[in-house]
Amino acid sequence: MDKSKHNAHLPSKTTVEIIQPVNSPTYVKPYVDKLELWEIEGYIDGLEEFSDEEKIALAQRLEKFSGGSVYTAVLTCRGIERCPYAPECPFAPNYPEGRKCPVERALASKWFNEYRASLGVDMGNRSEVSMLHTMVGIELQLMRANAELSYQGMQQKVYKTSSDESTIVERKEHSLLGTIGRLNDQKIKIIKAFNATREGSNAPPKKDPITELQQAMEKLNSKK
Repeated sequence: MDKSKHNAHLPSKTTVEIIQPVNSPTYVKPYVDKLELWEIEGYIDGLEEFSDEEKIALAQRLEKFSGGSVYTAVLTCRGIERCPYAPECPFAPNYPEGRKCPVERALASKWFNEYRASLGVDMGNRSEVSMLHTMVGIELQLMRANAELSYQGMQQKVYKTSSDESTIVERKEHSLLGTIGRLNDQKIKIIKAFNATREGSNAPPKKDPITELQQAMEKLNSKK
């Protein structure tokens, strides 16, 4: 690949200026409580022998995993040969191989907070936070699938062998279309589950049937 052509759309580093928004949104960490060092002490030998610097580094890595699938669902960069966003990766040709994709990490955090705000997620409710993690994971998978589909096309080749052992090439609907459909269905189900929870919490409380019966009897007795 001609790297000069590939990078032609990128601005010169000397002309790039990062401007922070005046009213930047408030970001919430994607977990109820972060995973602490003492919580893994029983699963690792010699933790007490770690230096302070090593403990700090370990604590920082544990905090990332506290976000569950919001962190683990993020793609680990394997370079252009396995990048679903090729040839549009903004880091080309300096791919952050072996590290979590910076674009997906930023988007996962952004989407988590946007969904949290729009769905009114209770960050103290582990079930709701878990559903939100799943939603973010689905969004990441949808983005990858759509990116690959955008340059692979809507159809894919299927190779078959005929009775005379010759190769037959057929074209069929790309399998990614089915994947995208299933992911969207899952996302819709989660959104409906959130909405149902909200509608249930706003519904008037149901009366106790025994209390209703007692009230009915009292009305009858009062008319005698």
